[in-house]
Amino acid sequence: MSNLPQEELNEKELLEILELAKEAEESIKQLCQMVAKHNYKWRKRIEARQKEKTEQLKS
Repeated sequence: MSNLPQEELNEKELLEILELAKEAEESIKQLCQMVAKHNYKWRKRIEARQKEKTEQLKS
């Protein structure tokens, strides 16, 4: 362990950290939802193209 002095955080600082953590959690949640939405959209496009190519090969 290091010999650095550790400051004790007061209640106000802890509440500020908690609020920042909640905001970060919400931002990450929104980002994950956006990524999932785009992933779904692109996966459907790729599946449609693959289906199109398969049908062209059968013709």
